[in-house]
Amino acid sequence: MIQEVMTDAASKKWVETDNTYFLRDVATNSELTNLNHLTAVVFPELRRTDKQFYEGQATPGKTTYENYEYDAVGNVIRYFNAQDAGTADDIQAEIAYFSNVGKYLFVPQSISVTVNGQ
Repeated sequence: MIQEVMTDAASKKWVETDNTYFLRDVATNSELTNLNHLTAVVFPELRRTDKQFYEGQATPGKTTYENYEYDAVGNVIRYFNAQDAGTADDIQAEIAYFSNVGKYLFVPQSISVTVNGQ
């Protein structure tokens, strides 16, 4: 889903979510540039989510965003969440995986989570 808007019964906006995707060509591990390609195998990477919290007001009172990074097989390896204004509550996670490529098995090995770089 590219965009989601939640409204109340009076059609006042409460939350707007905008998602940004990157179409990764699985065969070349690069961005799919020919969107009319009929046989490409594509992984739609969710790269960024922006949320605006209107709570019935004309302008958003709060805006947040999240970024995602993936490895070559589509596992999330890095996640960043910017919450309130400033960096004091920003969250970053880095995830490492055990892998058995022959059996196409990838299992989370560790996750390191930091807040404000600590």
